[in-house]
Amino acid sequence: MKGVVYTECLEHAECRITAEEIQAVITRYALLSGRRGTDTDHENNPRISALVTELTSARREPQAETLRRYGWTLAKEFREAYPEFFDARSFFEFIELLDSRINTVILKKYPDAEMPRFRAFSLNPRILIVDYFSALKLEDLVCGFLEEIADYFDERINIGMSIVPKSSPRIVRFRLEKVWR
Repeated sequence: MKGVVYTECLEHAECRITAEEIQAVITRYALLSGRRGTDTDHENNPRISALVTELTSARREPQAETLRRYGWTLAKEFREAYPEFFDARSFFEFIELLDSRINTVILKKYPDAEMPRFRAFSLNPRILIVDYFSALKLEDLVCGFLEEIADYFDERINIGMSIVPKSSPRIVRFRLEKVWR
């Protein structure tokens, strides 16, 4: 998973801004941080923030929308790269297995990767609560990811999101509710 989010973010950006604009972001990041812009270290690298900020500016859209769109793209890329992760009967079953499936496999491959964590618990057959633990503020990306995965399972889901007050580490709580057709 090292660098996967950043790499996919670059590919997502290529569809939205020019190669010159992307290179300018990488160069600005390198000058400000003293790091090479193409390093692929842990997911918490601030290059993602710099790229998202540039995308937001270039597209003249709110940062939350940029991150949501990127979440859609990332979910599609994950489906192609890791089809075995999507072996589930439903969206809720997939989400309940998300942390154990993805993080376990990725951490075996990259033991020092800093992964977000997910904890899911069901309130009833229609409502699933998912807590997202991460120091990064990428909950809008996660929201887009969840939307795209629900679409993959052909399920309509309403998604609510709130930050759990005074949580350490930071917890964002997603409330996923099935919409019956």
